[in-house]
Amino acid sequence: MEIWSHGSLKPNYTVHGKDHFSFQADIEAFKNKESFRQFSLEKEIAQKVLKEQIQFELEQIPEESTHYHLLQCRHNFGFIGYSSWKRADEEGFSLLQRFCKVFEQTYTRFLDLQKAEAQAREAQIEAALERVRGKAMAMHSSQDLADTIGVFYKQLEAFNLVPRRCGVSLLNKHNKEGEVYTWNTTEGGESLELVGKIKNEGHPVLENVYKNWVTKTEYHPVLRGNEIKEYYEIIRPQVAFPEYQKDAVQLWLFFYVRARAGCMHGRKQP
Repeated sequence: MEIWSHGSLKPNYTVHGKDHFSFQADIEAFKNKESFRQFSLEKEIAQKVLKEQIQFELEQIPEESTHYHLLQCRHNFGFIGYSSWKRADEEGFSLLQRFCKVFEQTYTRFLDLQKAEAQAREAQIEAALERVRGKAMAMHSSQDLADTIGVFYKQLEAFNLVPRRCGVSLLNKHNKEGEVYTWNTTEGGESLELVGKIKNEGHPVLENVYKNWVTKTEYHPVLRGNEIKEYYEIIRPQVAFPEYQKDAVQLWLFFYVRARAGCMHGRKQP
């Protein structure tokens, strides 16, 4: 059960029925479609439960108060309520019920907008995939492959998913050499197309690229700090990739396609 609260150190948190009997009672009340739920906790128990479960400190406790009272009103998604040292009267019930209806309408509208946004984004993704698919279907030469990677890169860029590098490597079983067709993002944010050949040896990442291609296994290496520098010292003499002096981490994804073709790869600085 997820709880959103004003006044606690954590604005939202997750609890389970086993954490306290009142949480389990909330769950059961919602399942049973109870319109209202009102209960009281002894002062000491209330202080303990609220502090342990939601990091909330009860302050300005009236000396005459012996119980902490909670009133909740059911809506389609859960309960909305408030707590007080004073037990709710009829006016409190009426006001909370009105607030509950407004919240239900507002949250329903929020979910509708969220769904519409998700559908619109999915339509955008499908359109982007179709652009890449159409370009790929029209390939006839290695230059067409480079152009297709360019379209792929631009579609990622349109979704604010700008990789350090994305491309295709066409590997060779006989000499571990791979033809690379890549689009790269410099530290200055510029786009750069690079094509060349790289020997998949001399560095653990390169060795594993070849090894995982042979076994058709995805490969997700992570380079940090000086590891990034060491990697580029090996490959930059072969292909003039941009320097990334400010990167602390680079995350890489290698996805393998037909054995005779090679792999698609992407690199991102988080």
